[in-house]
Amino acid sequence: MCGKPTNVIHEIIPISHGKSSLHWTNRIPLCITHHTWAHEGTNKSIPILQTKRLDLVKRLYPLSFGEDKGQEFLENLKILQFDTVSEVKDEE
Repeated sequence: MCGKPTNVIHEIIPISHGKSSLHWTNRIPLCITHHTWAHEGTNKSIPILQTKRLDLVKRLYPLSFGEDKGQEFLENLKILQFDTVSEVKDEE
């Protein structure tokens, strides 16, 4: 996320919110500073980390996101993101 060495793989939506939070699309590598930040303000960090994660995946796998590739993956990821964020906001 920031360029510092990664110390932890962070679950963007907390594990306490159910089994779907263990899905690979809910994880992002973070340095210790950003991992602490993510835990200090979960509701604020969730949409930011989801956007950063999507940007990271696009950067790492650019050929998967061409005009005719990866669109279904992107749509499914967006559905997971928005459904999950609303669930977290409703529960807190």
